[in-house]
Amino acid sequence: MADQKVGVVSHYYNHLQVAIVEVQAPFSEGDTLRGGRGI
Repeated sequence: MADQKVGVVSHYYNHLQVAIVEVQAPFSEGDTLRGGRGI
């Protein structure tokens, strides 16, 4: 049962990491276009 919980947590954690990368990618591209000043 504990192993199953760990698997679910790591599964969602991987999805979170992918979502964070997808969210950050456009912002970092925009930062370089604006000279790296950020938002």
